[in-house]
Amino acid sequence: IEYTLKSLQTNAEGGHSAWLVLLNEMVKGTPKGNLSPYTLKLSKVLSRRSIALSEDRPTRFFARAAMTSIILHYDDHSSNNSSSSSSSSAVVPTEELFWGLIQLHSKTESRQEYMAVEKVMLLLESKAYGTTTTTTSSSSSSSSSSSSNERAGGDGKKKMEKYAPTARLYTDLFMPTLRKIGVNDTKKIDWSSDSEQLRLIVTLLRRSAHVIHKHLPVVLPLMRECCGDVDNSPQTRIGMLSLLLQLVERSDTSAWDRHAADLTEKVVLPNMVWRNGDTAATIRLTAIRILERVMRRVGSGCREDIARKLSKALITLETCLDESDTRIRMLMARVFEAFLSCCSSDENDPLIDELALSKLYPKLLDRLDDSDDEVRVAFASTLRALICSAFPPADTFDRTGQCFSYIIKHSLIHLDDPNEDVSKAIFKFLSDVAFYNPKVFSELVTRARTRHTTPERCDALLRSVEHGT
Repeated sequence: IEYTLKSLQTNAEGGHSAWLVLLNEMVKGTPKGNLSPYTLKLSKVLSRRSIALSEDRPTRFFARAAMTSIILHYDDHSSNNSSSSSSSSAVVPTEELFWGLIQLHSKTESRQEYMAVEKVMLLLESKAYGTTTTTTSSSSSSSSSSSSNERAGGDGKKKMEKYAPTARLYTDLFMPTLRKIGVNDTKKIDWSSDSEQLRLIVTLLRRSAHVIHKHLPVVLPLMRECCGDVDNSPQTRIGMLSLLLQLVERSDTSAWDRHAADLTEKVVLPNMVWRNGDTAATIRLTAIRILERVMRRVGSGCREDIARKLSKALITLETCLDESDTRIRMLMARVFEAFLSCCSSDENDPLIDELALSKLYPKLLDRLDDSDDEVRVAFASTLRALICSAFPPADTFDRTGQCFSYIIKHSLIHLDDPNEDVSKAIFKFLSDVAFYNPKVFSELVTRARTRHTTPERCDALLRSVEHGT
């Protein structure tokens, strides 16, 4: 065994396969009492980058097989401690084997190879902690079997294998593994799209998604450094933003609350700024998806903190309203609705001043003429939040009724829309905002009634004003 280990450490790239085959046979054939003193050293050698990150697929195959044989050396759960300092035969060398498997995961080139590595990871979990892991369609974690999804340059859109992971393995070993990757100084990380270091970071973060909320103080600086600098590779930023979206969706919600405002300001907003090209559009789409998910999942107090950050970047938000991508316009309807709903929290310190409101409402109203009916329906709710939450009282903000009249006149046109969903959405919007200026509202609806093919809805609106409902 000693001679074989020495050969594995000195042989050049591509010359390991035969020695790994021999090592695996020796591990399987050696009595447990004789093998125990070597398991820690074996695990360290198998986890060397020259082996676990080898470009030679047979080398990775036989390294994985040897790791399996070492893990099977332990009959039952033998330790809850992943420390690598112990040489006791009773301790599974969990930290070293986990590091090796993370490296193997980062190099997977096919679904078959991915599932084979995953099988060894689950076996390690079982032996180290005495846990049982079963496949399920409803639980989440695990990354795509395609290597492009393990790398920062991947599109992050492929389906991911799902299983029920034990949180303890990833909780205990996340930080030791991150240190092995070498991220102590984020300024020195190689963020290029073909970087081995970046590939390992992405792999570890994605596979730890279900427990990432426990490590946010460490993870978010990585995201800020990578995504906050728009000079970094666009493909790298797309990959990391896609990963961040997965982390937000699949981890504990409450843990993000105290980090959400900083995340919005330093990661999301810089990537929402309009730049030319399809790649830049993909970056904006992913950043807006993150913003929408965060605002939907965090608590109300945190949502207000995010809204204050957004109020300082209204120009950036407004440019996204005219995007050619329907998905972006739909997401912006939800973002603006959540943002505007926060504006009523403090009348003495409004998030949006009257001048900004005067410039914003026509742009939101224009979306009722959107080419996509679902977007039009969504912006009806956004306009409701605008008037019900963001507009100051009519006697201070809109004394002449000009702003309110403009909005109602434009909306009444769509009350007669041939699309029933749009028509219903506009009717609900008008019913909800009639209170703002009942006199102006009644006059406009009365005049519009004679031009509508369905005056019954105008009558219903007028009755709602009369009854104050």
